[in-house]
Amino acid sequence: MFSSRPSVLAALVLGAGALTALSGCGDGDDAAKKGSTPDSAAARAAKVPGAAGGTLTEGAVRGGLPSVVSVSVSSGGVTRTGSGTLLATGVVAADATLVTTPSGLPAAGVSVREGNGEEHAGVVEGVDELTGLAAVRVRDLTAVPVAKTSEMAAVLGQEVAGLGFVSARRPAIRPGNVVTTDRAVRSQGIAEVGLFEATSALGSQGFGGPVVDAKGEVVGIATRALPSIVPGTVVAIPIRSAQRIAKALAERGRVRRAYLGLETVGITPTRAQELGLKTSTGVIIRSIVPGSPAAFVGLKKPTGTQTIGGREIPSGGDIVVMIDRSRVDEPEDLDRAMANRAPGRRVILKVINGNTSRSVGVTLSQR
Repeated sequence: MFSSRPSVLAALVLGAGALTALSGCGDGDDAAKKGSTPDSAAARAAKVPGAAGGTLTEGAVRGGLPSVVSVSVSSGGVTRTGSGTLLATGVVAADATLVTTPSGLPAAGVSVREGNGEEHAGVVEGVDELTGLAAVRVRDLTAVPVAKTSEMAAVLGQEVAGLGFVSARRPAIRPGNVVTTDRAVRSQGIAEVGLFEATSALGSQGFGGPVVDAKGEVVGIATRALPSIVPGTVVAIPIRSAQRIAKALAERGRVRRAYLGLETVGITPTRAQELGLKTSTGVIIRSIVPGSPAAFVGLKKPTGTQTIGGREIPSGGDIVVMIDRSRVDEPEDLDRAMANRAPGRRVILKVINGNTSRSVGVTLSQR
């Protein structure tokens, strides 16, 4: 289900002791158990020490923290608390696990608390199982501005900070760095790409909260749905994807993703040589999902397999080298293409097989 093509900055793969905890960064942190609830973003900023993290901390608190809310769910006499980020007017991105029942249905008893202490009822509009994000509708927020978002994607080594609530009344911040980029999550032929990993984890209550840059602009939303590669880090959905997902959930209750129906494997120089291929780029079709768009356009499935480097690699089938006018060098390139295209769109695949090449038109469906 999961795959990644991470870039890891070894110098930043540090233990938890290398991270600076400010204003309470975990349930067991003494700072999280002292003091009263701040009454405003300015008060919260004043109460957060600025010695560690410097400009990053100041920017995160002043620019990012005002758009963060506490999300609580009460059921059976038990209250669970996490974080949320206001991504659009009245729409809070939250952790799907927090706001759903064990059977996956939207939970009742959802409440959203502003930084000024005001509490409001929330309604779960939809949940995206692939990314673990949910959209909670809150109509009466008064002192929470829509999050400022970055125009730039997170990059390897970038200083970022995780923001959230370790309880309904206690905001928290943890500075860190981006340590992996360009991850992808796949399930049943659909994918989201561009995920990143950062050493700004706040623990379970931080999921649904933002990861921000030094200006306090959101670059991603923390999620528990994806496994981290580096211990002690958090995986985040890039902000543009998170906004798209939250908008779809708020408007339609679900996310419509373009679906092609191909399972592929990348080509390496060794594989190209062992299989006697005429190309060292592109992706080999591993399988074609029955009933999918790709199943009705004459694409050729593998005729056999060959063991290369201890792995069974399909052989004899078509190799996809382009989609529309974009090169396909690895399976993630097809994932990106699907993420940028709407269901119903017709795409042109350029495929090769032996010494022949041809173009194949496919109309994408949805999942």
